[in-house]
Amino acid sequence: MEEHARSSGGDIHGKTLGIVGFGRIGRAMARRAQGFGMRVLYQDAVAADPATERELRASRTDIATLLKESDFVTLHTRSCPRRAISSTPSRSRR
Repeated sequence: MEEHARSSGGDIHGKTLGIVGFGRIGRAMARRAQGFGMRVLYQDAVAADPATERELRASRTDIATLLKESDFVTLHTRSCPRRAISSTPSRSRR
């Protein structure tokens, strides 16, 4: 099993998932991340209600922090302006 994890890109258990866009699909990703014991950070124009954040064990943060602290990032937005995520914050990523 460990050999398979190494050959397929590594283990995601206990890693941090950053979700940009926390609508229906972003929240579904957060639910799936729970099964892997992942920490979930999200960024959205509108904060989820506290009950949803507790249920999904998700924390809202700014985009720079999300990019810096996340091991994996998923984008779930309707449309993405050309410079929605500039190259500047990504330089500080792990």
